[in-house]
Amino acid sequence: MKGILGTIMLMFLSASMTFSTDLTKKKMASIEKDVATMTAVMDLNVSQSNQIKELKIQQALKLREIYQTTPAKSPERKEAVKEEWKIFYTALKQVCTKEQIKKWNAHKNKT
Repeated sequence: MKGILGTIMLMFLSASMTFSTDLTKKKMASIEKDVATMTAVMDLNVSQSNQIKELKIQQALKLREIYQTTPAKSPERKEAVKEEWKIFYTALKQVCTKEQIKKWNAHKNKT
C-alpha cells in the first residue's frame, strides 16, 4: 500500500514540476513571493502553502493560454479570465478556512 501511495505522490510531484518548468523564472518567483505573502498573512500550514502554489501555477498556465489564444481586450478574453479567477477562488476556499480567507481579503483591501 505504501508503495502505491509513494508512486502516486511521485507522479503528482513530477507532474507539478513539469508544469512549473513551463513557466518563466520570473513568473515562478512571482508565484513563490505571492504564496509566501499568503502564508504569512493567512497563517497557512505547509500543506496549504503547497496546494496554493500548485493552484497558482495551474492558474498561470491557464491564463497564459487564454492570453495566447484570445484577442486582446476582447469580451471573450475578459470572460475567460474572469472564469479562471472564479475557478481559482473556488479552489482557494476549499484549501483554506473561512477565517484564513477573511484575513486574506482584509490584507488585499489594505494594499
